Amino acid sequence: MLCVETSLQDGLWIDEVWSLWAVRPARFVEMLARIRHDYHPPLYFALLDGWVALVGDSVLAIRLLSTLFALLAAAVTYAAGKRLFDGETGLAAAALLGCSGFFRYYAVETRMYSLLLLFCVLCMYQYMCWLRRPSLLQSILYGSLLALTIYTHYFGGWLVLAHCVHLLLFHRDRLAAWFGPTSLALMLFLPWFPTLANQIYRRSASSDMTTLSASLSAIGQIFSMATSGLGAALLLPYLFFPDRQRLRRHIPSLALMLVWLIAPIIFAVCFKDYFFHSRYVIGILPAGALMIAFGVRSASWRYLSAAALIVMLVFSLNAYRCFWPSRSAAYEEIFHELNNERAETDFLILDLHPDNLVGYYDRHVRLGLRDQAAIDLTDRPYHADEIDAIIDGLPQNAPIWLVLPSNVARTWYIFSGFDKTHYTDYGSGIQNMLFYRFVSGSDPGLAYRFGDHIGHIGTWSPRYLTAGPGTPVCLEMELRALQPIDGSYSVGVHIVDESNRSLAQWDDGLGILETSEERLLSLCIEGSEVIPVGEYDIQVSIYNWQTMARLPVFEVSTGHEVYWGDILVFGHVHVQDLPQSDGSW
Repeated sequence: MLCVETSLQDGLWIDEVWSLWAVRPARFVEMLARIRHDYHPPLYFALLDGWVALVGDSVLAIRLLSTLFALLAAAVTYAAGKRLFDGETGLAAAALLGCSGFFRYYAVETRMYSLLLLFCVLCMYQYMCWLRRPSLLQSILYGSLLALTIYTHYFGGWLVLAHCVHLLLFHRDRLAAWFGPTSLALMLFLPWFPTLANQIYRRSASSDMTTLSASLSAIGQIFSMATSGLGAALLLPYLFFPDRQRLRRHIPSLALMLVWLIAPIIFAVCFKDYFFHSRYVIGILPAGALMIAFGVRSASWRYLSAAALIVMLVFSLNAYRCFWPSRSAAYEEIFHELNNERAETDFLILDLHPDNLVGYYDRHVRLGLRDQAAIDLTDRPYHADEIDAIIDGLPQNAPIWLVLPSNVARTWYIFSGFDKTHYTDYGSGIQNMLFYRFVSGSDPGLAYRFGDHIGHIGTWSPRYLTAGPGTPVCLEMELRALQPIDGSYSVGVHIVDESNRSLAQWDDGLGILETSEERLLSLCIEGSEVIPVGEYDIQVSIYNWQTMARLPVFEVSTGHEVYWGDILVFGHVHVQDLPQSDGSW
């Protein structure tokens, strides 16, 4: 009931809409092509494809699939607790898991994480069955589940590490036999391996990926989220109220739970360059729930253990919104405001891809954006000269609405074209979509800042540059500190292709700046000799070099900040292989 309530209250967000877009093609081959271009394996999307064909794509319908996986995970957690300890421990663990905010949030998200949770606990359960009786059938089931887990999410590979460590500690005699099911899992995954290699290459070359820090504070944050804020308090039953005989009897099982808890975090640290979100370690939830349940059940006083369990359940339920804010409020507010501000006669320029959050709501909530679009640029290639032609052909003195994605470079050029002859009196955004109204006039143009830290001096307009083989791309940028800068921030400038792959870059520290102190960046990006002839964008980001976290980019010309992502598209560069007639490039 809690999951259904959350499904109805919270709106979709961009990753969920992408999941729907990925399964929209009528042909399965086309769906696989879309998934290959993303950074995830295909199993969840194949299941979602069949589910959508069966029940439709309303918010509640598509989220029920994740809820089903989550409920099955809770049931298997009960079975694992019963096998490892006893039925009461399993029941308490299932209740703790169901009340966990981490569990509830992803139980209603149209992504693969509740399926990953299910397969992680299934693999652990099957591993226990295999340990007890390593028959051919058990080995096949175990290896198949390992493969299915990795086909759900690549970070399911931590299970191999966890099981290997547990075998080395307690069952070395089974280590040779263990290579049978793991080899089967590897063979089953081999057909997808070339796609994985390509995804790793594209992700490592992308300039817009920020990894999650593997610091102790980040690990502590993950642990706090996984325990709904209870954290180290979960150890109290073991320290102060233990039934020591019961503890000694279950040391191997508790060791498995500890390995289950720790292995995903070690896996994340080892592959921290590809670890982007705390949800990747959702598979630790059953282990945490089982350890808590066993600790509470091991208390010497039965009434105390029951009271402690009730307190933990109530705390987890009430802490949900502290750790997991609602997805829906911002969407509803902006859509309502947009409908109030926009007149039906206003001219509209639209770029609304089907995988976009606003595109979904335009279909299902009937925003009517496509019905009134005077110019629909969706999936249309266009260049700077075509943008100028569009602007010249628009009616004079009429309000012009731009509904465009902020994470596409051409949006920046369209805004720049309007900024030359118009000014904006309304601006808002949601996820990666922008809603701006331009009217005729020459008021101050678009202005950007990086978080609350650094502002770009003057109005923004893109630089159009040309380069040839071996010639550097040089540019200048003026910045002003909006608060004291302690020297931990750097500027990164990337030349990227249309797939956002970085081909050349320049990085340097900002140094120490006082409030209002200005800094002129004069830089030259080397490496144009290795860039093929073509058209490229220049992206600028400011990031903390200690955590690698980028500052958000806000546009502030309308008096309030509108989030545009974490990169500023500074300009465009044309790389050509022959000089102009005057000898310049």
